[in-house]
Amino acid sequence: DINASSGPNVYGKDLFIFERDPEKGSIKFYGENLSDNKVISTCKGSASTCGEWIKRNSWKIPKDYPW
Repeated sequence: DINASSGPNVYGKDLFIFERDPEKGSIKFYGENLSDNKVISTCKGSASTCGEWIKRNSWKIPKDYPW
């Protein structure tokens, strides 16, 4: 969550769920094993794969990002 306890705390906007692997020094977002099209469509519908979409876009928020 990038703004701590301050609102609005919206998934895909300022709240992202990921799994951190300290042994590998990496993070894994939900949707890592999905196609690009599925990651994008799922993000637009439920925000659960939005972190993966941003990661695949070189950590930049795309212009057509829905949140």
